[in-house]
Amino acid sequence: MTARVAAVAAAVVLAVALAACGGGGDSGGGAASPAPGTPAAQGEQLVERLGCLSCHTTNGARGAGPTWKGVAGRQVKLSDGTTVTADDEYLRRSILDPSAQVVAGFPGGLMAATVKPGSVTPEQADQIVAFLRTVR
Repeated sequence: MTARVAAVAAAVVLAVALAACGGGGDSGGGAASPAPGTPAAQGEQLVERLGCLSCHTTNGARGAGPTWKGVAGRQVKLSDGTTVTADDEYLRRSILDPSAQVVAGFPGGLMAATVKPGSVTPEQADQIVAFLRTVR
């Protein structure tokens, strides 16, 4: 019986940890299904493969990183107090150089520690940006 209680406790801890990181990648229907073979579909595959959804959500829920729901084109407040429009250029720069402009309320070094220089190519960043434009 003790092993069963431990297993249930471990499952609860795992569920809480996944919820704290944005639901473990549960998009919650926030992203449209990009047409297969398009840059957006390739970007969706990349964010899944790279583990981006362990910190970012597509359903508006807060995660370890900012949600991606509706981010494309939205005004974003940065940790330095300025506000920028999350246009393609901003999103691309945020992917390739995560420390350049950090969203207010989120730790600046977390993504920089996760996304090493060169781990995402400029072409892949463009594909991810294409995907982010579909997340509404």
